[in-house]
Amino acid sequence: MIVSSIPRSGSTKYCSDLADKLGYQLLDEIFNINIEAKHKNEIHELKLDVVYPKTVEFLKTVDFNKVVVNNHDTTWFNLIHTDIFVSRQNVQNSMWSYLAFIEKMLCQFTDPNPRQVHNTQVAMLQREFVRAKFFYDFVIAYEKPVAIPELAYSNQTEYREKYSAFKPMIDHFGTVLKLPIGLTYK
Repeated sequence: MIVSSIPRSGSTKYCSDLADKLGYQLLDEIFNINIEAKHKNEIHELKLDVVYPKTVEFLKTVDFNKVVVNNHDTTWFNLIHTDIFVSRQNVQNSMWSYLAFIEKMLCQFTDPNPRQVHNTQVAMLQREFVRAKFFYDFVIAYEKPVAIPELAYSNQTEYREKYSAFKPMIDHFGTVLKLPIGLTYK
């Protein structure tokens, strides 16, 4: 079972709960080969007990009907094979949270100066805008239902204040983003 979302949507917890409920293994971001699982486990709010290798040899052994895959790789191929689509109700909050996650990741694994953090956030946020637009365009075009996790998220007001320099970028993205009924961007 493949569950797809943009980052910072609550999908890791959603998938963990779903895997527990079904008695399946959780393969967290197993298709996102650019993300080292041990790194995510070090900085993510939800710590996973088991981290699986992201290798062809391992994936070849997986019965995808008996696992839950948390997928952020929003290519058409992955989305066409997705069983459940997940999103925050307010998509803009995912963008603000993503900025904080990028900074946390950089500071955990490197010793960046503020300019490096900012430049990396700009580049990664721009990339995420493209991926998020494709994700929601796909959901609309294929009329896919979207699950909205009922989770307690971090304080978005704090993120909006701390990363206020990104407000023009985030606001502009809202002018080009189309969302399925029931989701907002504010």
